[in-house]
Amino acid sequence: MSDSHPFKGQCGPAFEFFENGVTNGASWYILYEGMQDFNYITTNCFEITLELGYDNRVALIAFTEEVLRGVKGFVIDSDSAKPIPKATIHIEGINHDVKSAEDGDYWRLLTPGHYTVTVSAEGYESKSVSVDVSEEWASVVNVTLTKPNHKVKGKPLPINLSKGVFGETVDSSGNPISDALIKFFNN
Repeated sequence: MSDSHPFKGQCGPAFEFFENGVTNGASWYILYEGMQDFNYITTNCFEITLELGYDNRVALIAFTEEVLRGVKGFVIDSDSAKPIPKATIHIEGINHDVKSAEDGDYWRLLTPGHYTVTVSAEGYESKSVSVDVSEEWASVVNVTLTKPNHKVKGKPLPINLSKGVFGETVDSSGNPISDALIKFFNN
């Protein structure tokens, strides 16, 4: 964005110079737990403070174009072709997951590079996809999730949860099932 500034960092009095037209606001004062932190952590929304004038309009446009970069797409159920809301989209190496919206769409701002995207949702098998993010546009990665092919045989058993439940989840051949989801219902 600063490269789009008409004077590239030449602003304010002669003693004040911002390298590449950018200053780190935290070097002026630190603000803990502000709206910027809250919005990013809870809603995946970037909130920034801009102080711009007419001469900076090109820089503002360049900044808003940054939302076109990253990865976006839909998370879909393989059986019904319906969207999967609240699926988790994890980017390997980044400690901030995002969720798909009610209509299954998601978006994640990323800088150009190669990424592994893992999509997971309750009741579905996770799926990982490799993607290259370019400088110009968002890469579209639509992900179809499938439900596990495991069938439960037998009938409900009375259990006492206060004493704990221990065991192993296996398939029909007796092989252990990793990442099994077991739910207990109080009927």
